[in-house]
Amino acid sequence: MINIDLTEIDHLAADLRSAPARVEPAVDAEVGRGGYRVQGRAQVNAPKDTGTLASSITTDLGHLSYEVGPEVNYGGFVEEGTSGPYPIENAFGLGILVMHPGIDPQPYLGPAFDADLSRTERGILKAAADRTLG
Repeated sequence: MINIDLTEIDHLAADLRSAPARVEPAVDAEVGRGGYRVQGRAQVNAPKDTGTLASSITTDLGHLSYEVGPEVNYGGFVEEGTSGPYPIENAFGLGILVMHPGIDPQPYLGPAFDADLSRTERGILKAAADRTLG
């Protein structure tokens, strides 16, 4: 007579069914840690003429997501630069036209994200494995 015991498979199936409830909070926390690391790196990378740009960089956490960026309206122009010279109409309130020379890109946010990406990915995988496999 052959006797097959499938109780371990049943336990595995139950563990896999309950995994999302255990994994999701751990992954969410790891994503948040990644967001704060990106914020810190971006603040270090940002040009420091006055320090306003760097100090305006914040992190907003969502569910399994984060958004890091500056609160000042010119942050994107610093990151990406401008397309070249452009006119400033009515400069100084005198009704004259002045040409702004444009600015070169000074990336601070993209490099911060790129530098942390693999660390966050590894953290997410470890959190998921720890909560799934115990």
